Amino acid sequence: MRWPAFPFWRFSVRLFRFAGVADACIALQDGCGTDVNLLLYCGWLGARGRRLDRRAMRSALTAVGRWQADVVTPLRGARRAIRKDARGAAGMQARTLRSRIAAAELCADYVEQALLAACARRLPRTCARHPPRVAIGANIGHYISLSGARVARRHAQHLETLIDACAAQAAGNRRAIG
Repeated sequence: MRWPAFPFWRFSVRLFRFAGVADACIALQDGCGTDVNLLLYCGWLGARGRRLDRRAMRSALTAVGRWQADVVTPLRGARRAIRKDARGAAGMQARTLRSRIAAAELCADYVEQALLAACARRLPRTCARHPPRVAIGANIGHYISLSGARVARRHAQHLETLIDACAAQAAGNRRAIG
């Protein structure tokens, strides 16, 4: 599928080309209960020097909370359930269905990012700019504390991978893979 690109979406697509980013995001999602799109939102704004305060982060959480609960999470659950049960006589049909659900899940991610981009447009323009690495780390820290995600020590490297890639993208570094 092709969708109109907007800056946050383009940032995310480019970021996923950096070595280790996709694996880090999935590990944080599965191991800590974070939402990948919210992590990317924190990184995108931070890479632009925008540091979110707790109020702005709460607003973003509210903007996508229902969408995540009603659309994204059920799609992910269905896709993963089919992966476990795609055997036997109906295996081919199950794999086809899983592929279609994965495409729908990507569409749901796009919609969530559009909702978050709308939140970003409502942020005050007068906020002070911060060094990208500082802003990215602060944004992710606010997100984790407000979301209730549990980031264990073993996941710290995944956060570093994400922060490093966002900061590198902010600096225009093209250490992407592929």
